[in-house]
Amino acid sequence: MTLSFRHAEAAALAPYEYLSILWAAVAGMLFFAERPGTAFLIAGPLILGGAMIATPAGRKPTVVTRDRAQGL
Repeated sequence: MTLSFRHAEAAALAPYEYLSILWAAVAGMLFFAERPGTAFLIAGPLILGGAMIATPAGRKPTVVTRDRAQGL
């Protein structure tokens, strides 16, 4: 995920950072028999929906040029 910040803007990648919360919850359920709370059951679909909305079909990838990456 860290390397992807070289190729796209942070705003475009932010929804995917939140997916790590879902992966951690799934790992907790599988390995530690944790049960998700009500807040997670409400927030989980919202996180997935945000990630799906952030990547519409047919969208051209954003390329960060060297000048733009250095803030010039």
